[in-house]
Amino acid sequence: MKLICYKGPCLLFSRIKKGVPIKYYACSAYRDRKQCSFYWPADRRFPLEKARQTLRLAREILSKIRKLNSKNRSFCFDCSRLLPDDEDNDHDNHQLRKRITNRQLDRPSFWLPPVGDRRGEAQYWFTQETAHFLVKTVKRLPVDGVACIGVPRLYELLHSSSDKRSFLLDIDDRYVIRKLPSDFARFNLFVSYFFTKEGKAHFKQFLESCQHLLVVVDPPFGGLAKHVGKMLRTIERMHSVVHQSADIACDFLWIFPYFLERRVIAAMPQLRMLDYQVRLQLDKSSRKRVSPARIFTSIDPASIPLPVHEGKYKYVASGKFCNICKMFVAAENRHCQICGTCTSKNGRPYVHCFPCGKCVKATNVHCETCSICHRKGNCTAEENTQASE
Repeated sequence: MKLICYKGPCLLFSRIKKGVPIKYYACSAYRDRKQCSFYWPADRRFPLEKARQTLRLAREILSKIRKLNSKNRSFCFDCSRLLPDDEDNDHDNHQLRKRITNRQLDRPSFWLPPVGDRRGEAQYWFTQETAHFLVKTVKRLPVDGVACIGVPRLYELLHSSSDKRSFLLDIDDRYVIRKLPSDFARFNLFVSYFFTKEGKAHFKQFLESCQHLLVVVDPPFGGLAKHVGKMLRTIERMHSVVHQSADIACDFLWIFPYFLERRVIAAMPQLRMLDYQVRLQLDKSSRKRVSPARIFTSIDPASIPLPVHEGKYKYVASGKFCNICKMFVAAENRHCQICGTCTSKNGRPYVHCFPCGKCVKATNVHCETCSICHRKGNCTAEENTQASE
């Protein structure tokens, strides 16, 4: 029996208390108990039908509101709910947006604020430059369907500017307000869970219409890569099952930090990391930082040129297509003949350190005391020696 909280099926966890292992079920989406307090001991029976009834009632109410005229619809930002206008008085002290049009229902990411909780959805919108790079890349690829998982901005731009079919899967319950529910399903990517049978059925219909499927996923960076990889294989298997044909294909674009590359490759060995910084709309204090987000893909990197207009990225005319690595790289990324690859991962220049036998950040120096490269003055061996004296 699967246990369910309002974010979908829960995962089984274990912790040690006074030397005794305790198994329990908790939310698969949130790591912070303040955001989802669901906790259920593994050895107790759970009232599953009661949870299902609550979800069914919420869907019925929302369906009625969607059919109302735009002047009779409001959205409460405090409650994250679409409301009929006769309930506005119940939200007097809340921030409301009235007269929600059909166009606004179709493009909610352009007016809804992102859910920025780092221990939950960790939702951030792409910058305009990154969004258009992704759209341009998808349009160039020989795919006829795009499954957008956790990337609503990409879905909305494709939906309005491309002839390729697209479908949005997202855990954000605010997207159930969409006027066109046939191309959206609420979905928990960490457990491959569809919240409704209707949503799963719509997604299967979408898969049936796609011979060459592209799956684009932007999961919370704090999530476990192995669960994301398992979900991607599930989507690939669903696509294969609905077609029962060898003339189909499924490719992936997975957005994740470059420093988790090993975990991504362990989960999906066929992926390679592109040398493109995925930029996000962050707070002012974070905007000047180098973005750690990269794209991992099963598509040949040589077929994805980096944009000309984003400053640091140069096109093939500037000589930044690496003929050895067979991919486009950023201007600062130099091919190392000793390592046999373009070694920069973080968007800054790297240099080869012969004692270490690998390329390191150009700001680092080799320390003879601790036999590794680090920033000048950061020698841990010297600190330990001074402390012992």
